[in-house]
Amino acid sequence: MPFDNEIKLSCRVLTPQEWTNDQRGSYLEEITSKLLKKQRYKIVDRVRFTGMEIDLIADHLETNQRAFVECKFLADPFSANVIDLLIGKAVRRNVNIVYLFSTSNPGKEAKGVLDELKNSDTSTHTPSLAFIDPAKMVSMFMDVFNLQKIPDILQKKDNFSSGCLILYPKIPPFWVLEEHHEGIPYRAVIISATCDQFPPKELIKEIFNKSGLYQGLNLHLYNKRVDLDIPKETVPEINETVSKVTEAESLDDYRPCKPEYFIGRYNTQKEIWQFLDKIRKENTSTRILALTAQSGFGKSSLIIKLASRFRNQKWKNKFFLYPVDSRSAKGPLFVAKALKAGFEAAISSGFVDISSSVVNIDSTEGMLKSSTIQTILYELKRTKRVLLIFFDQFEELFTKDELLSTFESFKKLAFEANSEQTNLVIGFSWRTGITLSDDNPAYHVWHELSDHRISVNLREFESGESSQMVGQFEKAINQKMINPLRRRILEQGRGMPWLLKKLCIHIYHEIEKGTLQDELVIKRLNVAALFNADTEPLTVQQNNCLKYIAKNSPADMMEVLDKFDQETVNRLYNRRLIIRAGQKYAVYWDIFRDFIIEGVVPVIPWTYVPQVALPILIRSFLLINEYGPLNMENLADRLEYAPKTVNNLIGDLQGFLLVDKNSDGMLAVKDELHNANSETIANYLFNQLKEHVILHSLFEIIKPGQKSSMVEFQEIIKKSYSSANLKNKTIEIYAKRFLPFLRFSGAIEYVNGGIVRPVIKGKDFGVIEMPSRRGRGGGATGATFMCTSGPKKAIKLAEKIKEYGMLSKEQVIKEGFRNAAIDLVALDIAAWKDNALSPKDVLKESSTNKIPSLIADISKLTEFLSIALSFYQGKDKPDAIKLGNHISDKLDRGWSEASKKRYGGAANRWIAYFKMNDKVCTQQG
Repeated sequence: MPFDNEIKLSCRVLTPQEWTNDQRGSYLEEITSKLLKKQRYKIVDRVRFTGMEIDLIADHLETNQRAFVECKFLADPFSANVIDLLIGKAVRRNVNIVYLFSTSNPGKEAKGVLDELKNSDTSTHTPSLAFIDPAKMVSMFMDVFNLQKIPDILQKKDNFSSGCLILYPKIPPFWVLEEHHEGIPYRAVIISATCDQFPPKELIKEIFNKSGLYQGLNLHLYNKRVDLDIPKETVPEINETVSKVTEAESLDDYRPCKPEYFIGRYNTQKEIWQFLDKIRKENTSTRILALTAQSGFGKSSLIIKLASRFRNQKWKNKFFLYPVDSRSAKGPLFVAKALKAGFEAAISSGFVDISSSVVNIDSTEGMLKSSTIQTILYELKRTKRVLLIFFDQFEELFTKDELLSTFESFKKLAFEANSEQTNLVIGFSWRTGITLSDDNPAYHVWHELSDHRISVNLREFESGESSQMVGQFEKAINQKMINPLRRRILEQGRGMPWLLKKLCIHIYHEIEKGTLQDELVIKRLNVAALFNADTEPLTVQQNNCLKYIAKNSPADMMEVLDKFDQETVNRLYNRRLIIRAGQKYAVYWDIFRDFIIEGVVPVIPWTYVPQVALPILIRSFLLINEYGPLNMENLADRLEYAPKTVNNLIGDLQGFLLVDKNSDGMLAVKDELHNANSETIANYLFNQLKEHVILHSLFEIIKPGQKSSMVEFQEIIKKSYSSANLKNKTIEIYAKRFLPFLRFSGAIEYVNGGIVRPVIKGKDFGVIEMPSRRGRGGGATGATFMCTSGPKKAIKLAEKIKEYGMLSKEQVIKEGFRNAAIDLVALDIAAWKDNALSPKDVLKESSTNKIPSLIADISKLTEFLSIALSFYQGKDKPDAIKLGNHISDKLDRGWSEASKKRYGGAANRWIAYFKMNDKVCTQQG
């Protein structure tokens, strides 16, 4: 059988890495000179040298015709641009013939250009191009250097299908034959290409390692004088297991979720299949897909979802996705075996319809060149179907030195797929946020692929996606989550899929154990506590095993079992703290792995937004402290608030962990806060607020003693709640709602319209604008609310000044609102300025239909009405004089009987109005 039909031949010219460009150029010029001499040319000038590429000017020894010569001693296919530039340089130098010597084949577009030039009628002004391809290069090298061919006995063997001639300075040329077993190369057979000289094995191994060639293959030196054949007993099994990405068995399993549990990501899915569809329609030249995201954002789950989705009726004749778990890799042969497994899966599923299901990879240096793979690629192109082989957990490989060569193997495959321009796509996941040094091969692979890939990024969950996940767990526990608990999960989850899932699984298990939802609301859920809960029940031996796997993840299964017994490993596996990937073990989450190794967890700032004003919160806390435990009804009665307001109030009390709620629904102040004074409460709130995203972000911007503007503060709020897309008005409301909490806790001071971070504690630490004898705001208004007017008048005036922005003093008096103005000013809802009554912020922020409930809430906090309300105690409307007498005693006023009657009657009118309109206030509030 003819030689070239037996084994596909190629050639490589290599040089030592430590050589300078001049040394490398001189060596390549020497080789090229011998090739050109065979063509009857001599080199007259070296024009350019870059890496392993050299441009030369040569003159024919007999005709003196000048030629432009370009030599490319590279492995990667060259592009059409190389030919265009070469022709252009020849035209500029006024030469009529161009030689292109290449040890690599042309890419698809370059091949098309070569065919076009070969078949076209070239004009006298266009240089003719002579392309010396790798096969011709081999023949020329053999002729020039008088080399021997590969022995006939090896040419005829079925397990050899590719050979490469290697030229390296100062050692004799040699052949490399890749021997394959079950369709995968496993051994590099080295054969001397000279009569008597044989290159040293250790030197060849060093050359291959430095050049990134034949990685993962055993080396065998074939001695033609001794070996008639290669001993069969040396054939090993390929020690690589290709594991598909495994999915969770249940909703509470931390592994990538089942397709039926997958949530959202519609735009990302669409982006991927639109990219694949462009390949079908030949509208893109890209064949590499990178899926990027932070750890735990669902890359693996998305790939499993797409693999499942592509099997449905709509997609099954268009796309096929084969997901590979890269953590099962042991070396560079993993890439070839994964490629083979992906092709075979596509055939067995019927996606690729060819007669043979056997897939062979002839060479690790050109994995797509074998005849079986070329047949599959042709069929994919013909039927307009796209095969995506996806390497998941790809970034995990660089954690071990012995796996770094796998990156080089992957890069070769990715570039080859891109060059072939067929319907094969190579995909991989990449975890953002990792730091790689410049000398890390993974760093170079990532950046070298940047111009050849499309990157699809997974971001945080949108609010609807987060709600969907919570909804899944509600179905699992067969009960709706109460609003405070649902809100807590969504707030603490912050749109991060891994954290949301962790929180939901925790709550799922707690409810299964019989824990009440109310109890779960008051527990501040944090990542460290949940991870500690995972490890707390473990024995010392189990903990040691878990730490070993974490430090060596992915850890070789046999090495783990050598150090720890099977039962220990099984316990960790059954508790789902470790997972199996091929013949390796890994910790179920890389975030959990970091926690095991370093004790660190991601910073998850608190995002809770208070629902009620600080004075209302503190007053309620003091009531529970004095009269508690109280249930919701008790508290509502004492406060005289609408049910909705009380519900929000209890949410804040629990949100700030000021109270505990027992199984009977009774609220009690937390043990450490019994009889706490205002400074103790302020310090307690500060310790919670320092974990809050608002304060955390603010303290990153301003240092102690520095000032920030309200505009900057509002910008912090906007960024902190970016996923909620808050309107500007809502941002302003949030800012004004947070400020009193931050001031009371001593975290900030409010100075001349700006925010100052105090060096120690702010001057407002422990100071709250509680109702006092000096009036609401601690004397800020100089007036005490005494129900001077009727509630209807006060509400009417509030509506007017909100609508018009202000009313002149003359208008206020003329329209009979003198006493109502006194009340609004005393309530700190309005203020006099330049003889005009204007609304204060609290009124500006309130909608018109909520003004009655606003005035009700604020007025009931005043000392005057608080005293009056305490006299009611569930009784019908009391006698005005008796009520006035009670108020007079409590305020120590010594009123006359007429004043007692007047003030008692006024209090009755306000209380009666809000009691009668409680239903209206509830609806409006």
